[in-house]
Amino acid sequence: MPSRQLINKFLSAQWIVFSLMLTTANCTVLAAQDIRFQNISSAPFPSEILTQIKRENTIPFSTTEVKVKALPLAEKTQKKAWAVQLNNTNYCGSSGCLTLVYLAEGKDKKIWRKVFDANVQGLAVGKGEHKGVPNLVANGQHVWRFDGKQYNP
Repeated sequence: MPSRQLINKFLSAQWIVFSLMLTTANCTVLAAQDIRFQNISSAPFPSEILTQIKRENTIPFSTTEVKVKALPLAEKTQKKAWAVQLNNTNYCGSSGCLTLVYLAEGKDKKIWRKVFDANVQGLAVGKGEHKGVPNLVANGQHVWRFDGKQYNP
């Protein structure tokens, strides 16, 4: 049977490895660019997206409960992107509020395709990328990667 001293050393080494893993994860997230949502009235937000959200979500909400932010995904892809968060009690829970991301498509960039749909407490644009589109970091730790059509955890 192992000695108590040996067990304590083993547990101490495990704790150090776990702490390093947390530190590494936090450094990665801190390097991500935070998305700071703003009121829909103070942004040049495309009305087509709001129409689409109202059509897809049957529970009514007020535009004062909609927070938006243009995303910096366009630098490499030349695509316009918007993040939308519904801050309504019907769309928020313990895991956060319904957060959506739309990418512009089509020749005139007026077709908006939903590429992210999840309840999250926070969203950031990560450092890495897939298919030429930056990763998203949800809740400070979960990396979502773009597969060419949508973001997946």
